[in-house]
Amino acid sequence: MRKSVIWQALLVLALVMVSAASAWADGLTPKLDEKKGKWGYVDASGEWAIKPKFDSAGEFMKGQFLSFEKVGDRYDYIYVEELYAIVSQKGKYGCLKTTGKWHFKPKFLDIKPTQFMGSKDVKNIACMLVKDEQGWGVIDTDGNWVSTDRYEETGDIQTAQGTRRDAYNNYCTVYISYIAARKNGKWGFIHCFGNDIPFIYDKIGKIQNGIAEMTRDGRKYFVDMYGSGQEMVVKQFENKVKYIKRSYGGIFLLDSDMNIISEEYDNCRINGTYLLCQNTREEYDIYNAETKKLNARPYYAYYPWGENGCARVEVKNYRGGNYVGLLDKEGREIIPCRYAKVSEDFNDKGLAFAMEESGGVCRIVPYTREGKALEVSPAFNEFSDYSGSAYDFKPWKGIMEKDNGEKGVMGSDGKMLVPMGMYDALTVKRDYNNPDIPYIFIAEKNGKTTYYSENGTTEGVDYKLNEYGNVAKKGGKYAFVDRKTKKVTSKWFESIIAFRDPAETNYSNQYGFFVYGPVFIVKDGGKYGIYDVQKGKLIVPCVYEGIGSVLYNDRAVVQQNGLCGAVNTSTGAVVIPPKYIGLTHFAYYGAVAHAKATYRKEGENLYRTVAVNENGKEIDGTQFLDYGSECDLGHYDEGMGDKMDVMYRKNMGGVMD
Repeated sequence: MRKSVIWQALLVLALVMVSAASAWADGLTPKLDEKKGKWGYVDASGEWAIKPKFDSAGEFMKGQFLSFEKVGDRYDYIYVEELYAIVSQKGKYGCLKTTGKWHFKPKFLDIKPTQFMGSKDVKNIACMLVKDEQGWGVIDTDGNWVSTDRYEETGDIQTAQGTRRDAYNNYCTVYISYIAARKNGKWGFIHCFGNDIPFIYDKIGKIQNGIAEMTRDGRKYFVDMYGSGQEMVVKQFENKVKYIKRSYGGIFLLDSDMNIISEEYDNCRINGTYLLCQNTREEYDIYNAETKKLNARPYYAYYPWGENGCARVEVKNYRGGNYVGLLDKEGREIIPCRYAKVSEDFNDKGLAFAMEESGGVCRIVPYTREGKALEVSPAFNEFSDYSGSAYDFKPWKGIMEKDNGEKGVMGSDGKMLVPMGMYDALTVKRDYNNPDIPYIFIAEKNGKTTYYSENGTTEGVDYKLNEYGNVAKKGGKYAFVDRKTKKVTSKWFESIIAFRDPAETNYSNQYGFFVYGPVFIVKDGGKYGIYDVQKGKLIVPCVYEGIGSVLYNDRAVVQQNGLCGAVNTSTGAVVIPPKYIGLTHFAYYGAVAHAKATYRKEGENLYRTVAVNENGKEIDGTQFLDYGSECDLGHYDEGMGDKMDVMYRKNMGGVMD
């Protein structure tokens, strides 16, 4: 039965040599008898347990051996676990039992010390690598050949631990034994999951994670030991990072020299110059395609990179929760992962912030771009965050409070903006519609009110907020103010009105008009125009009786001399001349945006109406309808004029007043 063994593949497990042989062999240790020049084995007391008669003697190891024993009502070969040692006599090697008897007598020129598993038919068999006059081959543990193949050279028997998907598409841990061998001058592998890997390679490089780096005709190849020796195709992501991928999906990153530089990933996603890769333990690695660096350790979670290239990351803490930190572009932890909250990125003062928490007591720690921690805030117990962000941490947009009622605010420069103290009231003024706008904190104490912005105290002027600059109110008029210098940058207008987006009806009903981009409706001399804060000028002159909400692609309806047209709110250009008695918002008809424009009323219930595209071109011809369009100015007041201004201001709600 054993002589008919057909060698197919190496199977799942390799038995590794143990370093402390005495633990396996009840204290049997190889020893040289210097008088005889022979080796034997002594027990724990130093007495000879196996007399010295060997030219060499290795330590005893644990292995599996075939034994012909009765199984049920018949005899068959089964595995038994026994200790064995490789010894030699007269230039030949064999395997010895702890009793001094042979597993098989010395008959080979050499033996590899570690067993591995192979298969014959549907049964597994413990095997060993040995050498005779014809070369290296494979025997079972009774010393019988299981294959007629011979190899000129073999590598060590290696076992790789890795992961692969099972029949249910779940990851499981596998142990794979494989042996590099040279046959007819070419290298290949005796492999456990299928046929031998072809002997077609000129050279063997590193073997890691079950992937062998092989060379053929001067070119490097990657052979997947988990995939029956398939060559893995080198591909690259859109950001030019090269990778190889196993048949079941495992991904490995490569450097520019085609070396494997990562562990196995379940998937990778691109974020600009970064790759976000998740390993089989559901942890994340971040690889920077520019610096060619991985982060120092895997993370449990990550959050998108900020404008300065930083990423917020999380690690598990020993209590089962998460600690957060901040990575820079090179994967360095500028803010170590040991905080309850961290900033998403650095602010314009060059600082990022972390909040440490211990025993219900909190402190805020500012960090520089170099990763240096500055002076921490006073202790507090509760933080009221008004930023509206579930992830980002901006101390200057929240109020710290102690259990005794003391409150304060840390500024964007890392110093206390509103000192911790007892106030009659400490409230925040913000634009609900624009969470990135600087906040104003209003401190009331002993009848005195002090205004604080993130840039410092702002006493004497009641500054209101918008998206790109503050708005100052003085003598019933309004002007734009530079947020940093606090200087007035525009003329004084009768009104400054934020655009309303008609698609956000519920939001607008709750908060009134709100900001749409860097442009605002302004009123001067009883007429309306559009002011661009970024450009610092009127882009639409104050010549209109009313300006409606932004409709489509930066178009807004205007009314002049009782007629309706439209302007471009980005450039100020007139895109539809004011010549219609009605003009609706733009809607899609097919693939083109149309507005319904009404020229005039033809009869009691008859209107001459036409479809107009966003550039003012009449595209569908005249139609006579039983209803006409109105001038779409937000539907606040059809009378326009002063009543419209009152309605504008009324609907500003908390934004202006």
